[in-house]
Amino acid sequence: MKSSIPFRIPVESFIVLGEEDYEDKYRLVYFDPKGRRQEAHIKKTIFETALAKLDGTPKAIARSSGGIVTAQPYQMVLYHCMSDTVGAGPELRIKVRFKDFVRAEGERMTSGGIVTVTKNVLPDEILQPLKYDLKSNHRFLVDFGQGAIPITVFSFISEPGGDSVAMFVESEAVERSIRERQGSRILTHRYRVTRDVLRIVRDTGAREFEAAKANYDRIKKLGIPAVPQALASGPSIDLPTGFSYQAVSEYLRRSMHRYNREENEQNTVAESESRDDGCVTSDFLMYMEPA
Repeated sequence: MKSSIPFRIPVESFIVLGEEDYEDKYRLVYFDPKGRRQEAHIKKTIFETALAKLDGTPKAIARSSGGIVTAQPYQMVLYHCMSDTVGAGPELRIKVRFKDFVRAEGERMTSGGIVTVTKNVLPDEILQPLKYDLKSNHRFLVDFGQGAIPITVFSFISEPGGDSVAMFVESEAVERSIRERQGSRILTHRYRVTRDVLRIVRDTGAREFEAAKANYDRIKKLGIPAVPQALASGPSIDLPTGFSYQAVSEYLRRSMHRYNREENEQNTVAESESRDDGCVTSDFLMYMEPA
């Protein structure tokens, strides 16, 4: 049985020349995968638009399972048509690299390791860079190997090495804590992950977010964890109930601050007698406005 040849095969080395006969086009010279010399023309506007994406700054691309991630464009690639019967010219693409979770062979869920992945995309598929902040209307997704699920990011932390880490909980836990009456008990874990694997859903991506919520419900019905336990940060905590989203997020930030202090500092008598801003004090309960 003959092996099938892809319709287009990437070629990473080619020469771009000016063309005297065509002022609005460049001439591309390259060798195809069979070693044959090839020439083709491409409009200057198409080439220069693609070249502008390679300005050294991070951009973004859409992922097939939902959301947009940060990606770094770094190389032009020419896709050569391998069919001798179809007169299709080469297609210009851009190679990008981005972060994703390591998935071991035969395992559906990642253990939390991160790897750099490359992909060749069309120039039009490279989007404007993302802004990671908690004040916009952006919502966050993450895919651990079973499809994208919604998460609630409550803090971004800059680590000493320069990496940015996102602290998050499962969105379903926050939604329940807001809906439930005060006094209920909702146990959840806090997780941490490098910011680069977060997927953002912009204002126009309502369908993507709803699809991620449906996928989360499917995973939970199977009785398997939606988030790898390896990403948990500290022990599980009780979420306050019957309060606003802002109040719950503030509670999560303070609880994380307290946990980090307990991990990194030795407790002293002076510290134990002083007020700990990570605790839920009566002043903080006054701040937490009901939803």
